[in-house]
Amino acid sequence: MHLTIFDFDNTLLKVNSSFRYYLFLYNKKVFSLFSLFPLTFLYIRYRFFNLPASKLHEKVFALLLKGQDFFKISKYADLFWEKKISKFFYLPAVLKLQSAIKDGHYIVLMSNSADFLVEPVFKMLKINEYKASSYLLDKNNKISQIKIMMDGEEKKRQALALSKKLNIGSEEITVYSDSACDLPLLEISKHPVAVHPSYRLNKIAKKRGWEVI
Repeated sequence: MHLTIFDFDNTLLKVNSSFRYYLFLYNKKVFSLFSLFPLTFLYIRYRFFNLPASKLHEKVFALLLKGQDFFKISKYADLFWEKKISKFFYLPAVLKLQSAIKDGHYIVLMSNSADFLVEPVFKMLKINEYKASSYLLDKNNKISQIKIMMDGEEKKRQALALSKKLNIGSEEITVYSDSACDLPLLEISKHPVAVHPSYRLNKIAKKRGWEVI
């Protein structure tokens, strides 16, 4: 058995799906113009200035999600992917995914994005599992707090638990990610792959001799 783990945004996809979904909801008038500027600023800090994924998630949660009706926020996910998915896949990563499927690997999608956004793609791909961030709801179905944040440390924890369940070692784990935020996950693997990497991860990958695609 071989365990293959793909990060989602900027890895299997060539975009950040959460940001693109926000723009989609903005066009549906779910969010106002006033939310666009701080969100864009946060995304730029994350992508180019090493804002940790956990901090980005916390700030976006406070800015956009807390107090929102869960069903209002999530109901457009299937429509969003129907219109966008073919444009968003990053071909080199998709080819690696197809190879892993052909070879019979146990394949897991891990993402810091919300579970309601990741699940439709998981179903399309017909792979084994997905792990994504999730939220708690109050009695009125309003999003109240973060339940699980899938940052690098949580991905590592989930991956180690799964490898124990599957009874495999690090030499049988392959991890694909774009971000140095996922170093805790990448470092448990004997086969880490930097995918369309950020500047920091690209430097680390080259220094350590990791594959870059």
